Amino acid sequence: MVSVRLGYGLTVAPIDEKRALDHLNLVYRQLHKYDDRLQAAEPPIEEGSSLAQDEARSTLQPGNRAYFHLQVSYEFLRSIGILARATKSFNPLGVEQAMSRTALIAACKALYLLEPSASDDRLARCASLMLKDGESSLREVEDALKVLGEEDPMSATWAGWQTRLKAGPAQVKEQLRALGIERASLRGDGELFSTAGQYLDKVQPLQQSDEVEPSRSITSEAVLVRYWNQTSGYAHANMWPFLRIATPNSDGTGHLVSARLDDAVGLLSITYQVFESAYELLERRGRKHSPGAAFVGH
Repeated sequence: MVSVRLGYGLTVAPIDEKRALDHLNLVYRQLHKYDDRLQAAEPPIEEGSSLAQDEARSTLQPGNRAYFHLQVSYEFLRSIGILARATKSFNPLGVEQAMSRTALIAACKALYLLEPSASDDRLARCASLMLKDGESSLREVEDALKVLGEEDPMSATWAGWQTRLKAGPAQVKEQLRALGIERASLRGDGELFSTAGQYLDKVQPLQQSDEVEPSRSITSEAVLVRYWNQTSGYAHANMWPFLRIATPNSDGTGHLVSARLDDAVGLLSITYQVFESAYELLERRGRKHSPGAAFVGH
């Protein structure tokens, strides 16, 4: 058996190919259901549905924004599957984990937008997410402009983006004022995972071992936050994700053992769960409801 040394006393152990492919197939057989559903330019929103009424009330359009995030999540999940099937393994340096970070945050954003049954709440969350994303985008554009000279051919394009991004918050806040709605409080990404985790715990709670006391049960929210921190570590090329899952050998070295394989499969599985739940909400909120149904309940 040949091991690859990573430094810091770590080596990479072989991966169980069959087990990896078996687990991948469970997730990707389900994901393939969406191959045709996310190809359209517009989301499946029927006239008379709750999301259509959101659109009629405001240009914020939480359904369209959620659809975009679902497309992003799907494309990254699909690409991870293509990569893993091509190599018949998970990359020991966490390539799939870093890609899963985008799939996970996109799915959580979609669910965050679609989870409320009331139109006011969906619009308030959409406004908050737009403002948060806008602030982050503006910082990135301004950082780029600091290093671009006026003679750079991209300078004018980036300056145009800066102008639009600066105008965006005022437009969003004006929409809220016109509707008489206060923006939802969105303190950070943690709130997205909290919302998604609590929704999963409500509709499909995690199975708990008989030995686990109810007060110490594992929640989807805790799992999502843990994977977010972990995938962020991989995405930023930090060393701690490898150190956390290494097992020491008697000679002071370590192996990245099969637990890492289970970890990657667990990450893909819960990311798919969030994605699937968000898409189900998109279909439900986008379906025309009967004339007698309460508007707030869709």
